[in-house]
Amino acid sequence: MKLFYFFLLTFLNDYIIAFCFKSTQSSHFILSVGGCNRNSINHIKKNRLYSTGNDHLKLLKYVREVTNASIQLCNKALKECNNDVDKAIEHVRKNTKSSTFVSTNIKVKKEGLVASQIKDDKIVLLELLTDSDFVARNKMFVQFVYSLLNVTLNNDLSTENCKNSVDNTKIEDNIKSEDNIKSEENNNNGDNKISEHNTKCLDSYHTSGNILSNNNNIMDVILSLPYVDEENKSSSTIGEQLNYLRNIFREDIKIGRFSKYTKKNPNEFLHYYIHNKLDDNVGLSGVLLVLHIDNLDEILKTKKEDIVNFANDLSMHIISAKPASVSIDTLNPKITKKEMDIIRDGLKDMKKPENILNNMIQGKMKKFYSSIVFLEQEYMLDETKRKVSQVIKDFGKGQNINISVNHFNYFAIGEKNVLME
Repeated sequence: MKLFYFFLLTFLNDYIIAFCFKSTQSSHFILSVGGCNRNSINHIKKNRLYSTGNDHLKLLKYVREVTNASIQLCNKALKECNNDVDKAIEHVRKNTKSSTFVSTNIKVKKEGLVASQIKDDKIVLLELLTDSDFVARNKMFVQFVYSLLNVTLNNDLSTENCKNSVDNTKIEDNIKSEDNIKSEENNNNGDNKISEHNTKCLDSYHTSGNILSNNNNIMDVILSLPYVDEENKSSSTIGEQLNYLRNIFREDIKIGRFSKYTKKNPNEFLHYYIHNKLDDNVGLSGVLLVLHIDNLDEILKTKKEDIVNFANDLSMHIISAKPASVSIDTLNPKITKKEMDIIRDGLKDMKKPENILNNMIQGKMKKFYSSIVFLEQEYMLDETKRKVSQVIKDFGKGQNINISVNHFNYFAIGEKNVLME
């Protein structure tokens, strides 16, 4: 009997060894027989997932999209600047023959919806992001977008309310399933978790007075607001409903960019435009536009349709031309200074008098402004080659009204403005 068991065990041992080497799980056999440390295998897998090579390629693509320089030059700049994107872009532009600014926008791999709505003296523009177009068009996803519009319009989001806001990072950590965490690790290659994303400043270039955009405190307030369903019932918060949708669809659903504007005076005309519409208030890109019109109430009685059509035209120009500010005066001074430094460095080897160099710098700055400043851009909806500022003047003259642009914001799914965010 002992002899039988001996032959049986020998046969099973040989069979298991052969099976292990043939199967895709042979690494587990080698691990147990060879005495390898399981942590070392996990470390190899982790390094494979979070490859610095992939990160470098993303940065390289980013620098190339902004500068339109050669891959070799962009790669060299990133290495010399230790993968600091801003410094690499400066380095590329200082070391190319043409230092002209190329693009304000880059492509980002994200799906979702942009939505906007007006109520009384307030207007909101926001985006909700996810991983696939299939989820973005789902009825539950669209309904959540509308709920976000309603609660952000009907509730005070000022920073004074932040003291009473709920810490939604804790809510999210408790609700988030293990599958979601794994999905984030595998799909995002080490990107920040969803809860961290929703509490980080995305575009804090407008955070005071009558303009609110997403920053830490405002996002906390939004996540703590009550979620209202189609039947106008509320049994959870926005943050809890957000996690509910994540667990259903197994996708990285999150609130993206956000902007809310409140009228400064009765003569401000609030307008929104949605492009590639999925519904009246929802689409793939959108513009929030604020016009100032003297005697607005009286003017709207007879010329509202013309003003709305003109506001739509200006909005379409904004989506196409992607400006970074309304006027030169409202452009971030840091952007102006950085551009001037780049131009000056590009001309430093030219042996010309100071006054001629200054004129050359001003000429290049004028060209820079014409590419990123709304009022300085060439109007894109006709072939007259007029500046936007002239188009506005001509419209006002034709309608016998005094009209100007006070503010705008725009979001487009799959795009990011490098000067505004």
